Amino acid sequence: MDQMIYVPSIYYTHIRFCLSIYKCFLNLYYVKYVPDDFGIGVTVPLIKDKNGNVNDVSNYRGITLSPIICKLFELMIMSLCNDSLQTDALQFGFKDKIGTADAIFIMKLAINHFTDRGSSVYIALLDIRKAFDKVIHFKMYKYLLDAGVPIIIVDVLCNWYNKLHYAVRWNNALSAQFSVFSGVRQGSCLSPAIFNVFMNVFTKQLKQLGAGCYISSLFLGCILYADDILLCRHERIKNIRKILTHNV
Repeated sequence: MDQMIYVPSIYYTHIRFCLSIYKCFLNLYYVKYVPDDFGIGVTVPLIKDKNGNVNDVSNYRGITLSPIICKLFELMIMSLCNDSLQTDALQFGFKDKIGTADAIFIMKLAINHFTDRGSSVYIALLDIRKAFDKVIHFKMYKYLLDAGVPIIIVDVLCNWYNKLHYAVRWNNALSAQFSVFSGVRQGSCLSPAIFNVFMNVFTKQLKQLGAGCYISSLFLGCILYADDILLCRHERIKNIRKILTHNV
């Protein structure tokens, strides 16, 4: 699992080796199968607050390492279904050339639009705790299919996610492997895009309900940055409670 072995070997490899990897990836793709080792990850706990309680589990964030060869295969998959993985413009997380500054600008735009016209704006901020680790797999597959991801790619992911096993590295010790039955793959190039597709269902439901702020026909009822959600409503606060009841 040491990535220092994989990076130079692939970066400086001969073109024939690249062709061999390409053929191998095509075979994996068409038979909808990945090796068992593709599902193995090593999680390294990193402390969040060095001045906090080092014995508190919630004070650690796990960073999962996986083989570089897996990331190459994921990049190939992304190239085949990139259009289907596009999500609503109100999602600002895990996207190129946009970020929190853009999300804040849109929020201020909506607030100023209504307050300048004498209306109030009610806002609810939501943070889904450990959202990455709580994604239900069968729902994830369904949402990917609904988004237009080819079924052959979803089948590859089904096979892959059925083989997820992690181990925890602490200093020089490595724990026994354990199975993982929920959440998107940690340390994956593909997982952020998959997570955005999963969260995109929330935005679609709000639009269908017509719940939230509109500027003309432009819906601004929610702004997302990965799993951080801002609900924006220009009517009474009880309507925000109704949104939460139906969608969260």
